Amino acid sequence: ALEMFEKVLRREPRHAEAWSQKALALLYLERFDEALEAAERGIEVLPLRVGYAMTGPEVYTNVTEALYDRKVRALLELDRRPEAFDALSEGLQACPKSEYLTLLIEDVSLDSQPDTQ
Repeated sequence: ALEMFEKVLRREPRHAEAWSQKALALLYLERFDEALEAAERGIEVLPLRVGYAMTGPEVYTNVTEALYDRKVRALLELDRRPEAFDALSEGLQACPKSEYLTLLIEDVSLDSQPDTQ
């Protein structure tokens, strides 16, 4: 799957959904730094709305939610909780009614960090 997404991105590097799917594949492969980079690239090109039906608000919202989900999960795996919190906040600003992203709130809550004392 990763090879397929990379092929799409070689042809069209502004394809936000392909970046999202690449980030997901990298998360499954536990390549968290690369997953984070892919999610960030997807968020960067998201406003260009390149890809299948990206001009439709539902598709655009779904891709936005997925990109922020991948970014937050990668940051959590990299033990970068404060950055994950910020990324989730940014995602919820972009998609304020997202039930999908709200599922991550407890995971990134700064109050839920283990006590290091």
